[in-house]
Formats: sequence, structure tokens, C-alpha cells
Amino acid sequence: MRGYDIGLTIYALRKSKGLSQSELADNAEVSQDYISYIELGKRNPSIKTLKQIVSALNLSSLSSFFIASEKIAASNDIKLIKELAELENTQLFKEIVSEITKN
Repeated sequence: MRGYDIGLTIYALRKSKGLSQSELADNAEVSQDYISYIELGKRNPSIKTLKQIVSALNLSSLSSFFIASEKIAASNDIKLIKELAELENTQLFKEIVSEITKN
């Protein structure tokens, strides 16, 4: 059974929606530092906090989040996703993440 990279999934979904860590944190009612720690894999959110983040990302459920996580992991392009986040052309990044996470 494959594990989920919650931090990478939050990172990819946040970037695909054009949100900063601060904006996501405000919408999820957590600190920006906590979002950063989660994305870096230094913290694991509680189910309650993950639900708040999922809601702030405008996903319908935790199931949707984990489906996106599986698709991101299955893409085998995790390094590419991280590199794309550094590109100036964020529209390209949004399109690629959108394609990867399509249902």
C-alpha cells in the first residue's frame, strides 16, 4: 500500500489554485508557519486540521483530497511538480497540476 504525501498534495493543490501559504492558512484558520511545516513534511495535521485545509482548498471532501494525492503520487513527476512551482509562469504550473489531478 502506497503512503500519501499530504504535504506535497497540499503544496500542489495550493499552487494550482494560486494561493499563497498565508492565504491558505487564513482560510483554513491555521498559521502560515504550520502550513509551511506540513508542506515540508515536518508536521502532520490532525484530521480536524486537514478537513479545514481541504475546505480552504475548495475540495468537496477528504476523499477528493486523497484521490488527488494518489494521482499526484502516480504521476511520478514529484520532482517536476516542485521545480515547476519555482517557474515564473504559474499558469503552466496550474495547467499541469490540473491535468494530473483530473478525476
